[in-house]
Amino acid sequence: MCKRDSGYLVLFLSLSFLLGVEIVVYHFLRLELPRDHYLTTLPLSLCIFSFALNHKSFNSQNPAARIGRKYSSYVYMYHPLVIKLFSFIPFLGTSILYVYTQPVVVFLATLSGIVIVENVHARIRPSKQKPGP
Repeated sequence: MCKRDSGYLVLFLSLSFLLGVEIVVYHFLRLELPRDHYLTTLPLSLCIFSFALNHKSFNSQNPAARIGRKYSSYVYMYHPLVIKLFSFIPFLGTSILYVYTQPVVVFLATLSGIVIVENVHARIRPSKQKPGP
């Protein structure tokens, strides 16, 4: 790990800790934030983005890059539907674990649904064969 990588790691861990403290403080003070945008969200996002841009290991063959390239628009379009579907499950809204892991759960559920639909569609769609000579 080079010096620059350790700097990103320290910054990432510091911002993550501050984000956790900020969430606890807002929860303790019973403050409602519109759309859960915290003060440390933007700096943490910029830290992660800068780290990814400065590392050649995050190339186009990286699984995260392939998933992003292939499915990001579908995740963007369908995640509100998944959130709405999850709102019909009564115990999820009261689960403190779900409240704090909702972005990851919704992303993974949306991605899983998209992959399932894609696989089902590939199986029922007739394969296009070139006509013979």
